[in-house]
Amino acid sequence: MAMSGIRRFAGEHNLGRYLRPGVPLVTVSIAALLLIFALIAGVGVLVTSKRNPEAYAGTPVPAALRQPIATAALSCPTLTPARLAGQLMAASRFDQNATSADGGTGVAGLTDAAWAKWAPDPHAVRADAASAVLALAHQMCDLVGAVRAAKVTGDPWRTALAAYRVGVDAVVQAHGVPPTATAYVDQVSGYADWYTKHQTPTTAGSAAGPARPIPAAYLPLVQAAGKVCPTVTPSRVAGQLMAASGFQADLIGPTAAMGIAQFRPDIWAQYAPSGSASPGDPKAAIPAVGTAMCDLVAQLTPLGGDPYQVALAAFWLGPQPVRQAGKVPDSAGIGDFVKTALDYAHAYATDAALSAGQLAAPTDPSSGPGGGSTQPTTAPPAPGRPGTSSAQGTVVTVQATYVLQRGQSVQSNRTRVVMENNGELTVYDETGRKRWNSPTTGRGYKMVFQDDGNLVVNDQSDTTIWTSNTPGHNGATLVLEADGNVCVVYQGVVIWAANTAH
Repeated sequence: MAMSGIRRFAGEHNLGRYLRPGVPLVTVSIAALLLIFALIAGVGVLVTSKRNPEAYAGTPVPAALRQPIATAALSCPTLTPARLAGQLMAASRFDQNATSADGGTGVAGLTDAAWAKWAPDPHAVRADAASAVLALAHQMCDLVGAVRAAKVTGDPWRTALAAYRVGVDAVVQAHGVPPTATAYVDQVSGYADWYTKHQTPTTAGSAAGPARPIPAAYLPLVQAAGKVCPTVTPSRVAGQLMAASGFQADLIGPTAAMGIAQFRPDIWAQYAPSGSASPGDPKAAIPAVGTAMCDLVAQLTPLGGDPYQVALAAFWLGPQPVRQAGKVPDSAGIGDFVKTALDYAHAYATDAALSAGQLAAPTDPSSGPGGGSTQPTTAPPAPGRPGTSSAQGTVVTVQATYVLQRGQSVQSNRTRVVMENNGELTVYDETGRKRWNSPTTGRGYKMVFQDDGNLVVNDQSDTTIWTSNTPGHNGATLVLEADGNVCVVYQGVVIWAANTAH
């Protein structure tokens, strides 16, 4: 190395202490070479620290967690089922009794503070693994937003993982993943890669192969369930049952879904014909499919698209994830299930035994849920659903955040809430009689049921011009009651009502 080069290198790396009178040049050269070797070694360390995707092998996702993971991954676009599974694997290996050094517990490794902030609803139980997974998903989505708002560059999921591990401030200061979080981020990413290749949690039906003949004992039940509303026909009921279980009445699915229709526990609780009915009993479950699907069609028609396909997705995932996606979600295997159910329905449409005695659909498709345009009109609703007494109202529960633009509505079989083209938010009964309206004629532009529990009407500039005055109630729901009343309900208590019971 030339003397000028040595001096330049020494100045850059603080070797001046060696370049003083009386210090042999060979000493300087050795010191410089040692530093070079150290730098090379350091680079080698940095290179070898990059994660090896094959170094992380996950364990199979427990059957009971597959649907909760797939559903929670819909919380924001950055998450995927494989990514959530990787994070759970790193946190607990799916062990609900696991603990971590930072005080986290349970399958998601949440601390007390994290659970208090991110519990999915006020009644959620920390020991419930599905609630813990959803809480983790919400926390991760919030961190994705936080690092994006701080203009941190790099992969948003990896930087959010780093923020989960060491805090947002540390990620902001490092302008990316800090060294203290690298090992954790690489570990979770490695597990996520493994789950992507080997086992992505999905929510799919249990049937495969060609459509099977409908068992004779179930035929009258399928025909009756297909007469509740025009959109849900007998062939569609049969197709759904075939896709869900292959007509196996005693099937217990991998996600705690049960019976011939594979009712989720929460969906069954809402649509069971009685408190003592079981989803394992086809005499109860098959009629409940007609009731549930017609109600879901009515609720989700404002989203646009094919309301029946959207309702199928909601039957499997629950209405809230579908509302968040605004359509049939792209992930979680839902699209495959919907297509399979539709293919089976097409096959059963030519089943002579099924069509025998089937009532013809009304000539006016707008007379029931799912008919007509996917954008509801402001016309008063037609009386009750076909086959349903107007005296027996159904309950429709709307989760926040929920928006009605002008010309859109949400309805039960006794009540219809409409954001009118004239700016009013209006409640009609099943006869078309106006029971209530907001004082926003000529000014209202959209209705918003906010996540803080406040129901508002905003003008075109998004300024609130009418309110139910119920903010501060996160987790509240907007309920179209069986008696025709429209209420905001928080923890079982009515905190606002339109007083439209009849």
